[in-house]
Amino acid sequence: MDTTDGIELKRASVFSMKDSTALFLCCENKTILVQTEAAFAEHATKAMQGRANPRPQTYELLAGICRGFEIALKKVVITDLRNGVFFARMVFSMKNELGEKILEIDARPSDAVLQSFLFHAKVFIAQNVFDAAEDATPLLRKVQTQDSAKNLS
Repeated sequence: MDTTDGIELKRASVFSMKDSTALFLCCENKTILVQTEAAFAEHATKAMQGRANPRPQTYELLAGICRGFEIALKKVVITDLRNGVFFARMVFSMKNELGEKILEIDARPSDAVLQSFLFHAKVFIAQNVFDAAEDATPLLRKVQTQDSAKNLS
């Protein structure tokens, strides 16, 4: 997977909604919204803050296994957008005395981005996906304003 074809994610914002989580992927000129399950907000917040759960959640278990075998998550690429559904690939690397092995795995973008938080890996959005996705920057601003108002009350 070639990163020259992708737009690098600058930051991610996560907001808990009534029955879901809004994951905003912010690039320089555009923000892309990925809707995911409600529990994602709590998991993502903990991962971004470097806080672990008392008992590992599945996403933490995967990261722990990878670290135990010295497998690194090199990058995440949001590769496709079909019928309003995003698709992603996680690119792992493992080095040993025989050389380096690269493994690409299909993943839901929310899972892949969550792993990127734990591994401090870069996230890219394929150019065709970036071009096709609706710009959610105005929605992000609105949600941020509402969230700030809630926190002030």
